[in-house]
Amino acid sequence: TLYGMRIVLVDSPSGRQQRNCAYAGYADFYRFYQIDGTMVEVDGLITLLLNPFSPRKVAFAASSITRSVHPAVFDVDQAGKDGILFIADGDAPRRNDEDMLKHLGTKYPAFQFVRFLHHCAGTVMTTIDGSQGMSNET
Repeated sequence: TLYGMRIVLVDSPSGRQQRNCAYAGYADFYRFYQIDGTMVEVDGLITLLLNPFSPRKVAFAASSITRSVHPAVFDVDQAGKDGILFIADGDAPRRNDEDMLKHLGTKYPAFQFVRFLHHCAGTVMTTIDGSQGMSNET
């Protein structure tokens, strides 16, 4: 939910595939722009996710903490430029899947957007003070 990421099924010249789409849902990073980034650990590997809405994004991206974990840094804007994922625009219609699919089709005309896939994710978050909270998102 940090990037409002959803999985979308698309038809492309290379066939049908599942791709991630940032901001197809509501992004927590947008709501919490005060957070510069988040470190996520999966199977013992840490990745630093940069918050594109932070007013300090450029400075944080060049900071010593970011350099110390490089190349394990994820920049959603760069991933979009590199074609790794789709990015819905800021005014995208997030309340209606059909309208969102049309929006993406207009932005990325080489792809036919079929539907969003539903998934469930669970997370445990530990803050700097060591407190924990849980989130279950469908």
